[in-house]
Amino acid sequence: MTRSTKPFDESLWEASDGPRLVADLQEISHQIRLLEAQRLDIVAELDRQGIPALSGYPNTRSLVMAATRVAPKAATHLVNRARAVTDEAEARPCVAHRSQRAHCDVLAFRVRQTSDTDDQRVRIAGRALA
Repeated sequence: MTRSTKPFDESLWEASDGPRLVADLQEISHQIRLLEAQRLDIVAELDRQGIPALSGYPNTRSLVMAATRVAPKAATHLVNRARAVTDEAEARPCVAHRSQRAHCDVLAFRVRQTSDTDDQRVRIAGRALA
């Protein structure tokens, strides 16, 4: 985390709720990224299995709109991200760059869900996170 260059009184900072609130913010943000990774996995799996057609929807976007009550543009973005992240997760190892954080979170989630009999590429990618 980058701090402001302005001087501050550290004792006042430590006595305030600031450290706790910042830690809470960081923890919640991490949990949100993990939940988003799970949501992307679910959307990708719905798409891969053809569930929208089975349930009477013309496409995955329509099912996502109905199930999550999001706008068409948001549903399109979610489906596209799910497809892209799934393709990336299968094609390359995790990179620890800020712009790829969601990709890393998806792989981390998948690795935690992976058993010894699952795809070895996913386990190898998970070791890159450690």
